[in-house]
Amino acid sequence: MKTGLLTGTTCLLSLFAGLYGEPVMNMADQLARDYPLLASLNPAKVVTDTFYSLYYYDSLEPFFGKVGLLLAMTAVVFAVSALFIRRQRYASI
Repeated sequence: MKTGLLTGTTCLLSLFAGLYGEPVMNMADQLARDYPLLASLNPAKVVTDTFYSLYYYDSLEPFFGKVGLLLAMTAVVFAVSALFIRRQRYASI
């Protein structure tokens, strides 16, 4: 069950990041223009934008901005997972 949810979530996030071909890339670009906050919360989109920022920009500022955003997402996910693990440990006592 967990593997299926993880795979489905990854595929869905990759879809909205535009990683499945040109028609999906157009859809992802349109979504990023219309809803930039949602695009910045998609980890797959942020990772692809991180690599694009290395390739297309002369400055490293966009790259470090995206890396900072990824580190912030990592910290939030780690904190949430630590809370769940803590609850499971107390439940098993």
